[in-house]
Amino acid sequence: MSSSSISSLLATPNLYTTYQQPKSWPPEKATRFISYVRTILLRPDLAVHVKHVALGKADSDEGLVDSVSLDFVDLCRDRITSLWSPKLTEEKLVSEWVEGIKQALPEALQGVLLSSLPNIESLYFEEGYQPKHLFQVLDAVTESDPSAKHVPARKLRSVRTLSVEGKYGYLGFAKCSSFFRLPTLRNFEIGLANGEWSEDSVWNVPARSAAVEKLSFQYSALTCCCMRQIVRSCASLREFRFTYGRIHMYSVHFTPKELLEELLAHAATLEAVWLNFDDSWQKGEWEEIPTERLVLDTSLKQLNKLKTLSVNSRALLGHGVEPIETFVERTNRPFVLANLADMLPESIEFLEIIGCTEVAVLPQLVVLRTAQRQGRLTRLSTIRLIWANETLKSDVSRADIERFEMPDVRIDNLFMDVKERDASIDTAVENISSELFGEDLFLLQGS
Repeated sequence: MSSSSISSLLATPNLYTTYQQPKSWPPEKATRFISYVRTILLRPDLAVHVKHVALGKADSDEGLVDSVSLDFVDLCRDRITSLWSPKLTEEKLVSEWVEGIKQALPEALQGVLLSSLPNIESLYFEEGYQPKHLFQVLDAVTESDPSAKHVPARKLRSVRTLSVEGKYGYLGFAKCSSFFRLPTLRNFEIGLANGEWSEDSVWNVPARSAAVEKLSFQYSALTCCCMRQIVRSCASLREFRFTYGRIHMYSVHFTPKELLEELLAHAATLEAVWLNFDDSWQKGEWEEIPTERLVLDTSLKQLNKLKTLSVNSRALLGHGVEPIETFVERTNRPFVLANLADMLPESIEFLEIIGCTEVAVLPQLVVLRTAQRQGRLTRLSTIRLIWANETLKSDVSRADIERFEMPDVRIDNLFMDVKERDASIDTAVENISSELFGEDLFLLQGS
């Protein structure tokens, strides 16, 4: 399709608010993508209407086509140099980027596309092999000065990204700090994040400076140092989601207690917390950690704006961690698990417990029932038990526990499978752990 026919097709701005990159690059789609980028560069009156972009992986070092025209290369060069003021333009950076354009490398073209969209609001992309140009665009946005000719992504509010690497996860994750410096960004979600950072690693975002309100890590693994830097960089979180990922990591993963200590700084705004530390996965690095660091405690009550809490039973109730008798014998000090009614803030409206057993859950539900009948936790309207067996369902019914749900959830939905999940699956099964594959993204990707 020629650029003139594309311009005609996209003459109506209402047809031009979303771009979805193809998942593969047959010759006709590669040519169409390059024509699309050309049209964006030539028609800024149309580019201003693009609000949503979903980019696939760009991990190939092979060009999409054998060659591109010289006038297209010149268009791209002009766009790239317009990102910085003449004083700040780095000739080496520009020349390397232009060389990628000449070779029609996908990641170089993606960078040009993003740099040409001033009003983009939501972005989805996959981590490519050594991603570079996309983050250079973001750096240009956050470091721009009044003499720069062009400032892209000035309205970007939502970013969702995932790794295309299975075993080791999102190795380029530290580069995502560029997003946290965008003053408009409110929602950041990442899948397969590998946050194996040492104490001297730099998350280049000042404390309490990021405007991000919704922060989500799905099927991810992070050190305590990494988690602290990220959570502390946010000024006022409203929602936090984390699902543990079985990603190869040499360092010790952060514990539920360590996370809670950081979330307390957001007590004035935090309304929803979703945590799943994967009770079925043995975490060898936690064997030497004191038991009280592996579970939440009564300081959870300090989150006095919290309305929604979803958490695995081991982190919430202590079931399955080191037996208390063993802990006392090993450490020579007492440890008492708090009861649930004393842990929850009065603001709580929805409680979800993942991985339920009769021994851990039933006594706590009875405690909650008693507390509510005494006039406490009056806003708690729903208690949902995930993976409850038939015996527990029967016991809960006999115990006269009110306002509880025990949905039948398919086993393939316990954790977000970012590589296999597609629209047909998600429309049939409610995804309890992620927004990465939510309805709005499927509107971008199609079914």
